Amino acid sequence: DERGVELSEHEALAKIAEFSGSMETAQALLQLRDMGESGADLDTISSAVFYAHALAGAARRENREFLQGRDYRFIFINYHQGLSHLPDMLVEPGDIYMADIPISTVPDLRSDAKLLRDKGFRIARYEDHHPFTAEQANMLKSLEKEGLVGFVAMSGPLQGEEVPIETLKCGGDMVYEALVMGRKYDNPAMAYLRKCVHGEDLAQERTPEGKILTELIKGGTNSIDIVQTLLSCAEESDVARKLAERGWEKKIAEERKQVSKIESMFTDAIQVLEIERPAEEIGVSGHAMGFGSDMPAPPPREKKDKLKMLIVLSPFTPRGQPKLKIGRAQEYFARKMPDADYLLYCYGSSLIVGRRLNQADSSINLSVLMRKIGTENDGGHAGAAVCGPEKNPSYPKSILGRVNKGNFKLYGRYLERHISEGLNLKVVSRRDISVAKPSKAQESGVTQLIILTIATILIGLAVLFFNPQYRFAKIAEMNNKDFFVWFKTTKDKSADAVENAGAENPGEPEKSVVK
Repeated sequence: DERGVELSEHEALAKIAEFSGSMETAQALLQLRDMGESGADLDTISSAVFYAHALAGAARRENREFLQGRDYRFIFINYHQGLSHLPDMLVEPGDIYMADIPISTVPDLRSDAKLLRDKGFRIARYEDHHPFTAEQANMLKSLEKEGLVGFVAMSGPLQGEEVPIETLKCGGDMVYEALVMGRKYDNPAMAYLRKCVHGEDLAQERTPEGKILTELIKGGTNSIDIVQTLLSCAEESDVARKLAERGWEKKIAEERKQVSKIESMFTDAIQVLEIERPAEEIGVSGHAMGFGSDMPAPPPREKKDKLKMLIVLSPFTPRGQPKLKIGRAQEYFARKMPDADYLLYCYGSSLIVGRRLNQADSSINLSVLMRKIGTENDGGHAGAAVCGPEKNPSYPKSILGRVNKGNFKLYGRYLERHISEGLNLKVVSRRDISVAKPSKAQESGVTQLIILTIATILIGLAVLFFNPQYRFAKIAEMNNKDFFVWFKTTKDKSADAVENAGAENPGEPEKSVVK
């Protein structure tokens, strides 16, 4: 803030709302922050650890210090951002090390590399394991020849092809093998971290620490904090010990409890598409993609005639509660809707994160789908990809505008058209299965009614306690008295009035008097 004091998230939100005059604006900015974190995973973080570990080892050989913040910085960027903004985030020119960023998601790497060079920066290394095209491969080779990129390595398949499962590598595998493995500064902790990330990113032999680290990242734990903690490990046992010392195991257990209380928010805005399964020889990208193009699969489920795709709007979570990011959404729907095959998790209209829920199905290549909904710069894995729908020239901003619960059905219709026409798939049905929640006004009214009821009961009890007229003994005493005296008296007076009236006017008929 203006005093230089670091604010908590909620204090920062209040400040933004104060300056903008709208809590909606503050929440939108928070949503943008969540979108920016949506691409982070253990592969990205472990690659950063291996880069820093290798560079620190090289510095030690030359008797140099290598301090985070002075000599190097970690910058985690989301897909679609490109690299042109990096000079504004760095204090002075230097080398840039990149891993685990699909080449298809960097809008214009050549232009970015030239801009960086003109400002004194150099892309020292670029290593990735996502699918790529022949044109992209040629472009990377030319950048390497021109000196715009120092070193390029791609372990993924050409789009439409596959690599054997046993040779699949993630970004962490590539960086560890190239810069750390077998060197003097290699150690058991780094070797174990490589095992953890391989298991997490490729779903093979997951480790306990790998699962904890993935949970931490999904829960929004500071990425740089995780990197620095892992960098301080030397022995394999240090990884588990330091995770425990940081209280992160406890934090995960607590977050799981909190998430279980609010995870029903995933169903606030949700639509289901039933899609006719494409023929195996046709698929959606030349032929159906197998697991070697993305990741190995668990035991297959029985194939159905129709695929089920979920379109879900990312909810705003209550104040102080964990964020419901894509990782949590993926877990929730895999558990609650086990027959679902694919998930499109929508951060408004700015970002869609696609995930394959049924790893045994390879009918739809999500990387291809994301390029249809967004632009050619979108994509990722066949089973995990992202896109920015608003960047598509056909996106109807004047009709849809900002996507929320109010127009989410219309947004679902828009996405259905892209799935149907863009992939030549037959969408059999689209259903809205959103679970309506009470509005804030309704919740407030119910709360007020409950408070009023409780207050009435308490007042009644207080009257019974403090007023002697309402004591049990007094009530019993009064029950013995004649309560009908007033009615008798009234009756007598009425009778007298009738008699007197007749006496004064003897010639008139008797009138009845009612009181």
